[in-house]
Amino acid sequence: MAVDQVEDVVMGCTNQAGEDNRNVARMGSLLAGLPVEAAGQTVNRLCGSGLQAIVSAGHAIAAGEGDVFVAGGVESMSRAPYVMLKPERDFARGSPPLEDSVLGWRFVNPAMPGGWKVSLGETAEIVAERHGVSREDQDTFSLDSHVRAAAAVEAGRFKDEIVPVEIRRRKGSPIVVEPDCMGIGPVPATRKVLERTGLAVDDLDLVELNEAFAAQAVACIRELGLDYEKTNVNGGAIALGHPLSCTGARLMTTLVHEMGRRRARYGLCTMCIGVGQGIATIVERER
Repeated sequence: MAVDQVEDVVMGCTNQAGEDNRNVARMGSLLAGLPVEAAGQTVNRLCGSGLQAIVSAGHAIAAGEGDVFVAGGVESMSRAPYVMLKPERDFARGSPPLEDSVLGWRFVNPAMPGGWKVSLGETAEIVAERHGVSREDQDTFSLDSHVRAAAAVEAGRFKDEIVPVEIRRRKGSPIVVEPDCMGIGPVPATRKVLERTGLAVDDLDLVELNEAFAAQAVACIRELGLDYEKTNVNGGAIALGHPLSCTGARLMTTLVHEMGRRRARYGLCTMCIGVGQGIATIVERER
């Protein structure tokens, strides 16, 4: 493939702060040396942005809008440490008001009767209580995520997924669920994509489920009846990190590489999304 074949660059980005602002897909395309004729668009579906970018590129190809697209996700977490609308106002005061946050640290919806306020930590507590996930369940799952990830690193399974880059150091199709239980979003999203494809859970050879937090991951695995031995086989976000919009792209990259190693046919990539959404995508490896 030649770079002049690239029709468009689709990148997910949630915070769009600092280097990520002003259409990072277009900026990244130009910095990467792609021709100026290659367009660039940035999509935002919060934590699902990276996966949404891949899905959107697939839709464009299916619609005949081009043959070659670049898709993925980026996030500079250090550039938006409090994930707030106007952090400069709060830094001057010395204390960030959590109620001004928009990505789940604390979200207020005046349209709902009485409004609602829920942080990510409170979401975890709600999911754990509703789905009977104990502290021991969460600790066991979290430890296993680290054990699997360490084994994958030791075996070099991520080697082909990572390109080293030199940096200069500086100082200084969506499903909606109840926002206060947003971690369960992968469940209805996965059921919907299974129905659309005519597949069953048992047909899935591999699953990458984003580990937003242990209670959420355990609850989703149980509710969907996923085979844990086929789920997050190389560890997950609890061990590897969750840089928001980058995560969906990382999940899909890990999924397709592992599918190739195992010669698997069907793989599921799914994740919850802040403020009550879920996203799921099934990929099939060509035989």
